[in-house]
Amino acid sequence: YSSDLFKFEHSHKIFEELKKISPENTHNMWQWFVALSEVPHGSGKLDQAIEWYLKVGKMLNGEVKKDHLGNISMKFPASKGKENEKGVVLQGHIDMVCTKTADHVFNFEKDPIKMLIEGEWLTADKTTLGGDDGIGVAAGLAVAEDKDLVHGPIEVLLTTDEEIGLIGAAGLKEGELLSENSKYLLNIDSEDWGEICISCAGAIMRKVNIPVVREKINKELKVIELKLKNFVGGHSGVEIP
Repeated sequence: YSSDLFKFEHSHKIFEELKKISPENTHNMWQWFVALSEVPHGSGKLDQAIEWYLKVGKMLNGEVKKDHLGNISMKFPASKGKENEKGVVLQGHIDMVCTKTADHVFNFEKDPIKMLIEGEWLTADKTTLGGDDGIGVAAGLAVAEDKDLVHGPIEVLLTTDEEIGLIGAAGLKEGELLSENSKYLLNIDSEDWGEICISCAGAIMRKVNIPVVREKINKELKVIELKLKNFVGGHSGVEIP
């Protein structure tokens, strides 16, 4: 699908380079990841990405559904002879954290992510890459379109606004997007390469409002203004630079 997915020449070049340096069985995954880099998908501003995924699901001949939060499910039939197997859900979130260097002119609502290949690493030019969780979503799409893979029913579940509070996942309604036959769910959004997490402690969020009482400063006190700036950072899970 690469010729139909990529709008920019830079994306074509990056994909061709990735095909040279990555194993052959990962080409479809990289295709989807590079294509996603052209679609704005920052947390809280996912309209363009949601429309893109709806088109992708139909292009892959999936049964596509969307709920009120923008969560999307794509259902794909089982391989011949595997129709009675329990379904597997491949789940990832479609939003990314949008951060750039202070000197870089970039609009995350319009501009495609410019990817760079540096040695064995795929990075971005002065912005976040969107690997969390773009690569997980890309892996799910690659599995869904693999005609050689023998599998039972597969559903790809794409949830919204994970980075700002698991909003899409928390708002899922039972029976609305996923079929009753789906028994197993794999969340493809892990920190550790080659490891599978089979449980988690969960999370909780609280908003605390503390009343502020203001007083006039004692004239004998010195007022100091402290500024912290020029830090290097981003959103890279446990690997914050």
